[in-house]
Amino acid sequence: DLVANIIFYDEYFTPVEIETHLYGIDDQSNNGMEVVLSIQTHLNNNRQFYTDDNGLLVLKREINKREGYDFRNYEEVAGNYFPITSAIYIEDTKNDERLLLMNDRAQGGSSINNGEVEIMINRKTIRDDTKGVEEILKEIDPETGKGIEVFTTHYVFYEKASDNHRSQRLQQIIIDNPLYVTLISHNNEQQITKTVESLNKCNVFETFNKNLDDLTKLFVRSYHDKEVIIRIQNMNQDEEKNMDIDNIINKQMVYDMIFGKRQDNNNNKNIEWSEKQLTTVQNRSEMFANRMKWTKDYEIGAVSYTHLTLPTIYSVQISVVAVSLKKKNIK
Repeated sequence: DLVANIIFYDEYFTPVEIETHLYGIDDQSNNGMEVVLSIQTHLNNNRQFYTDDNGLLVLKREINKREGYDFRNYEEVAGNYFPITSAIYIEDTKNDERLLLMNDRAQGGSSINNGEVEIMINRKTIRDDTKGVEEILKEIDPETGKGIEVFTTHYVFYEKASDNHRSQRLQQIIIDNPLYVTLISHNNEQQITKTVESLNKCNVFETFNKNLDDLTKLFVRSYHDKEVIIRIQNMNQDEEKNMDIDNIINKQMVYDMIFGKRQDNNNNKNIEWSEKQLTTVQNRSEMFANRMKWTKDYEIGAVSYTHLTLPTIYSVQISVVAVSLKKKNIK
């Protein structure tokens, strides 16, 4: 009576989709409780698994081990749980098999037992677990007075370990960009027709050159009166799939799409672009020029940040670009 699962499976379509409805953890119980989705397989993953880092880089995890220091774990479960932003998977490289589990929200997960993947749906504690929150975990629905209900969806892929994670990244784009339905009064039919005609004249896909593939996430918005912000995310895990920003963006088309009037037809002389930091408050070059240097030999050390100022988006990386009129042309 606590959890209901609905599993959608089609032999011609992957992944397997699992919808979970957690009706709420009993608040009257004097015991703590953790509700997890667990998938057991025959894979031999040698106590190793992989999780994503904020939906981008993939990090290798190993039970009761940490890279770079002698790790002593006194809590088998809690000490091996990691944040899962979009995906967790295990691999049996000997048999070229991979089990990939993706979620629709950030959760915690692990592979405590060999061949098993688990991900936390919800939990309740009756006392502070000394993990930093400094309070008990007991979320109550104010309307019902019972534990909160949780609706969540997970996606399961069974594929070859040698695959290039294309299915994972495509599914991530689908999850991050759901279909939105907008209802508009029929009284605005004339305005809708004008809007559609306007969009057809300035197709958003014409804004970008043919160098993009379907593993690229794009967000375009007006930032200031004479400036457009473009956020580009390279979802490819193939390290050779880098993208040159200057070859991707048709700066004139971006400006026309937002402001509706071509300012210059001669090599975009009035248009310029600059790479911003992710918060868009300053240019990325300024950020790296002003960042704190911890040691005197920082700039000549093993790690170089020079490439980050160039107009290239590397594998599983995000870049934010501002397209604007040159200041001397702004009226």
